[in-house]
Amino acid sequence: MSPSTKDFYCEISGAQITILSVLEDDGVEELTRALGEVGRERIVVLYDPAAIAVARALPRKIPPSTSLASWKGRASIVLAAYRQNRHRMVFASAAGVRGEPQQFKTSLLQHFKLSGEIKAISVPLATPDWTAWHLVLASQALAADAKAVLLDRELEAAALPLTPVSYDTDEALTELQAAASLRDLLIRQLSNLRKEVSDHFLSAGTKTGHSSSEQKSDQLGQSAKAQPGHFIQSINVNPNKSAAIANPPTPTVGRIVMNQYLPIDESEYRHIDISVHDIQDNETNWEHLKFKFCSWKGHEYIEFRIGPNIPTMFRVWPGHEEDQFGPYLNYPDPFNNEVLNISEPRDRMLLRLIFNILEKVLDVALRETQMEEAERSAWLDKANLFVANQRIAMAAWDAGDNGSPIT
Repeated sequence: MSPSTKDFYCEISGAQITILSVLEDDGVEELTRALGEVGRERIVVLYDPAAIAVARALPRKIPPSTSLASWKGRASIVLAAYRQNRHRMVFASAAGVRGEPQQFKTSLLQHFKLSGEIKAISVPLATPDWTAWHLVLASQALAADAKAVLLDRELEAAALPLTPVSYDTDEALTELQAAASLRDLLIRQLSNLRKEVSDHFLSAGTKTGHSSSEQKSDQLGQSAKAQPGHFIQSINVNPNKSAAIANPPTPTVGRIVMNQYLPIDESEYRHIDISVHDIQDNETNWEHLKFKFCSWKGHEYIEFRIGPNIPTMFRVWPGHEEDQFGPYLNYPDPFNNEVLNISEPRDRMLLRLIFNILEKVLDVALRETQMEEAERSAWLDKANLFVANQRIAMAAWDAGDNGSPIT
């Protein structure tokens, strides 16, 4: 029979083999349809081994747990179909077909006991966009999931004998080192950009008659010893020169309460929970602000919540998420790329104020803990880069752009 427009195929003298891909969920539906049609006597099912499925999803920012769960669902369905159609079905690793096309053709003829020359072949193979370190990480995720390991082995046992794709840990290390070097370069370039923009605004302020002495001052006022749950009194916080990107005022902070410091856990998550009281700036006064500065797998963000003993900070609550503790907002959200639309001017003012005081508030608070100097410096470096990125987003807001947070 003639292949449909959704099918891929292999034509041999006197025979035809249907080739279907189940790399995505819609392929599973196509396989089910094909098995129900009369005349589909030979079907090759292209699949991804579990580790490759996870590695392929990583460049699209899909967490390993999510992609592995989807893969297990597909694998369970296609294996159930295979057990009822062993006489006319066989699997082939898409990566193996890509790497050994001639061996694939030979194995295909041998499996279906066909002879002759392959006249034409159409195989749905895309160039892989995953790298060695993606595959190393994916292999670790697979090793921790017993069900996925069993499904993976069963698929391999029912597949054509093609050389599996292996991962090179040395190559993965080289890729990670290159990525770290690129990150350092971008940080330096961002620092230079911040200085250039700051100098531009300072120059503009001088031309319009505004004094730049306030912007250039960077002093820390009176502070008192503080432990978690205690406060630091009467500090004056003035942002560094890069704050000129958003042209911020010089806020005065009455006291800071370190509510909680959560060290890194098994999921690489940690946070600093802080309350800031009696904040005054040139635009408005804030009696109480409470937020967490969080770090998770290289992503820094601020968490806001609605709940008992938590001050109402936003006029228009922009969050959509809720857990067992109540509604919360991550800004920017490290789990998806949704653009947060904050149109209320006072709420934008709130974010700008927090970015303005965050580095100094953390610096003073962390100095009064038992934290080692290296860890404290790492937190401050994270805060510095985070604030720089968000001030650029604030500048885009002021310029009439959508003000997308920078993750």
